[in-house]
Amino acid sequence: MILYRYITKDIISVFIGVITILFLILLGTLMVRYLAEVADGTIAKEFLIPLVAIRALETWVLVVPLSFFLALIISLGRMNGENELIAAYACGFERKKLLALVVGLSIIVSLFVGGMTLLFAPAADQKYHEVMHQSEQQSDLSVLAPRKFIELSDGSLFYAEGRDEQQRFAGVSIFKTESDNYSVTNAKELTERPGDSERTSLMVMKNGVRTDIDYKKKDSQQISFAEYGVYIEKKDPGLPKFGVRAVPSTKLWGSSSPAYTAELQWRITLALMVIVLAVVAVVMSRYQPRSARGGKLILAMVVYMFYGQLLVTSKNGVAQQTLIPEIGLWWVHIATLTIALVIFYRQERSPV
Repeated sequence: MILYRYITKDIISVFIGVITILFLILLGTLMVRYLAEVADGTIAKEFLIPLVAIRALETWVLVVPLSFFLALIISLGRMNGENELIAAYACGFERKKLLALVVGLSIIVSLFVGGMTLLFAPAADQKYHEVMHQSEQQSDLSVLAPRKFIELSDGSLFYAEGRDEQQRFAGVSIFKTESDNYSVTNAKELTERPGDSERTSLMVMKNGVRTDIDYKKKDSQQISFAEYGVYIEKKDPGLPKFGVRAVPSTKLWGSSSPAYTAELQWRITLALMVIVLAVVAVVMSRYQPRSARGGKLILAMVVYMFYGQLLVTSKNGVAQQTLIPEIGLWWVHIATLTIALVIFYRQERSPV
């Protein structure tokens, strides 16, 4: 029992470390992605944190199988490399017991992943689209960034030197082209006020000059103003658009739609991956005197990517009806598990 506890504790501690690192990498990648969209004026900055949080929690479930797989490779590889498992085998501890222990741990992780993919992930994806829908309903000013040329909904080009905490823009320039007419509006300050309806807002510029140029008549006109207001309409994207990823698992079950069948099999697949990769990790972690530890990690990543690519290809095949649902993604798990078990029992017949 002491050996069981030692192996379990080591695997769990490495698993926590690996999943923390991978999650931070995922979080950083999402933050950079959505910061770029905020800078481009695609989404308002107040939606940055909710979108990153929802997407991180939604895609975190994809990190768990890989983290557990790498944790097993690192932990068991270290024990083999430092002859800890070899000493345990010499004292009567069998590799079959190690396999049973690892599979038992993987079942616990698999149940957690299954719950996340079947219950939490669809709700998170639905919430993501709802937040994006709210972001798209904001007025143009809510997504404007200073010192960047941004196109407004009416086709004009906006530029501002700065913006304060009260959302007031300074050093504003708006360029607009209509057939043969061209206008430039420069103002020291720009603010937004509520419009006549919920779908409109008033863009108010103060202390500025508007220049209108008519190329056809070769004429221009310049007007100075203390305050100049323009009504702008807020974006109306309609209802939120949900994809198949947001469909509850209860609706996917028993559906005849190929897309729904592929999505349901994919959600179950993420849980099965944990168990299959656990068996593969036990096989790959076997000690080899001339092998480098870093080489096993590289090989593990290659195996994971190849395994994952086969699953993605099979999922697309089910969705596109080029692969029958009865075969679906299951053949990848069965083939991978069969190969791993064959190698495992061949290793059992040879010296450690």
